[in-house]
Amino acid sequence: PRPRSVWNRIPDDVREAFVEFALDHEDLTPRELAVKYTNEIVHDYANFGTWTKRGSVDTSACATAVWKKILEEDKRPDVDPDKVAALHAYTAKRTAAGGTPPES
Repeated sequence: PRPRSVWNRIPDDVREAFVEFALDHEDLTPRELAVKYTNEIVHDYANFGTWTKRGSVDTSACATAVWKKILEEDKRPDVDPDKVAALHAYTAKRTAAGGTPPES
Protein backbone atom coordinates (compact mmCIF):
# COMPACT_ATOMS: atom_id res chain seq x y z
CA PRO A 1 0.00 0.00 0.00
CA ARG A 2 1.08 3.55 -0.72
CA PRO A 3 1.05 6.19 2.00
CA ARG A 4 -1.44 8.99 1.46
CA SER A 5 1.13 11.59 2.41
CA VAL A 6 4.89 11.71 2.71
CA TRP A 7 6.30 13.87 5.50
CA ASN A 8 9.77 14.31 4.02
CA ARG A 9 9.00 14.94 0.35
CA ILE A 10 11.06 17.71 -1.20
CA PRO A 11 8.71 20.39 -2.56
CA ASP A 12 8.56 20.39 -6.36
CA ASP A 13 9.91 23.93 -6.64
CA VAL A 14 12.92 23.12 -4.46
CA ARG A 15 13.56 19.89 -6.36
CA GLU A 16 13.40 21.74 -9.69
CA ALA A 17 15.83 24.40 -8.42
CA PHE A 18 18.26 21.68 -7.36
CA VAL A 19 17.92 19.91 -10.72
CA GLU A 20 18.79 23.21 -12.44
CA PHE A 21 21.81 23.53 -10.16
CA ALA A 22 22.84 19.95 -10.96
CA LEU A 23 22.47 20.50 -14.70
CA ASP A 24 24.75 23.51 -14.43
CA HIS A 25 27.40 21.22 -12.89
CA GLU A 26 27.08 18.03 -14.96
CA ASP A 27 30.79 17.24 -14.60
CA LEU A 28 30.46 16.56 -10.85
CA THR A 29 29.75 13.25 -9.15
CA PRO A 30 26.68 13.13 -6.88
CA ARG A 31 28.92 13.53 -3.81
CA GLU A 32 30.80 16.49 -5.32
CA LEU A 33 27.49 18.03 -6.33
CA ALA A 34 26.12 17.76 -2.78
CA VAL A 35 29.26 19.33 -1.32
CA LYS A 36 29.29 22.14 -3.89
CA TYR A 37 25.59 22.85 -3.32
CA THR A 38 25.95 23.12 0.44
CA ASN A 39 29.21 25.06 0.26
CA GLU A 40 28.01 27.60 -2.31
CA ILE A 41 24.48 28.09 -1.07
CA VAL A 42 24.36 27.24 2.63
CA HIS A 43 27.86 27.25 4.06
CA ASP A 44 28.95 30.20 6.22
CA TYR A 45 32.71 30.82 6.25
CA ALA A 46 32.54 33.17 9.24
CA ASN A 47 34.55 32.39 12.35
CA PHE A 48 32.76 31.55 15.60
CA GLY A 49 32.80 35.12 16.92
CA THR A 50 31.32 36.60 13.75
CA TRP A 51 28.81 33.76 13.47
CA THR A 52 27.69 34.40 17.07
CA LYS A 53 27.31 38.16 16.45
CA ARG A 54 25.15 37.41 13.40
CA GLY A 55 22.72 35.46 15.57
CA SER A 56 24.24 31.96 15.51
CA VAL A 57 22.13 30.87 12.54
CA ASP A 58 22.74 27.15 12.04
CA THR A 59 22.98 25.36 8.69
CA SER A 60 19.41 24.10 8.82
CA ALA A 61 17.99 27.60 9.35
CA CYS A 62 20.27 28.96 6.62
CA ALA A 63 19.17 26.24 4.19
CA THR A 64 15.52 26.95 5.00
CA ALA A 65 16.04 30.64 4.25
CA VAL A 66 17.69 29.72 0.95
CA TRP A 67 14.87 27.51 -0.32
CA LYS A 68 12.25 30.02 0.82
CA LYS A 69 14.08 32.72 -1.16
CA ILE A 70 14.19 30.42 -4.20
CA LEU A 71 10.42 29.95 -3.96
CA GLU A 72 9.79 33.69 -3.56
CA GLU A 73 11.89 34.49 -6.64
CA ASP A 74 10.39 31.70 -8.75
CA LYS A 75 8.99 32.92 -12.05
CA ARG A 76 6.97 30.33 -13.92
CA PRO A 77 6.44 30.43 -17.68
CA ASP A 78 2.98 31.08 -19.03
CA VAL A 79 1.17 27.80 -19.60
CA ASP A 80 -1.89 27.30 -21.78
CA PRO A 81 -4.75 26.52 -19.33
CA ASP A 82 -6.38 24.21 -21.91
CA LYS A 83 -3.24 22.06 -22.02
CA VAL A 84 -3.14 21.89 -18.22
CA ALA A 85 -6.83 20.89 -18.12
CA ALA A 86 -6.24 18.23 -20.78
CA LEU A 87 -3.29 16.84 -18.82
CA HIS A 88 -5.34 16.67 -15.61
CA ALA A 89 -8.21 14.97 -17.45
CA TYR A 90 -5.84 12.41 -18.98
CA THR A 91 -4.21 11.73 -15.59
CA ALA A 92 -7.62 11.28 -13.93
CA LYS A 93 -8.75 8.93 -16.72
CA ARG A 94 -5.62 6.76 -16.49
CA THR A 95 -5.78 6.69 -12.67
CA ALA A 96 -9.45 5.65 -12.80
CA ALA A 97 -8.50 2.86 -15.21
CA GLY A 98 -6.17 1.39 -12.58
CA GLY A 99 -3.03 3.42 -13.07
CA THR A 100 -0.94 4.64 -10.20
CA PRO A 101 -1.98 8.15 -9.07
CA PRO A 102 0.66 10.85 -9.60
CA GLU A 103 2.79 11.83 -6.63
CA SER A 104 2.50 15.55 -7.15
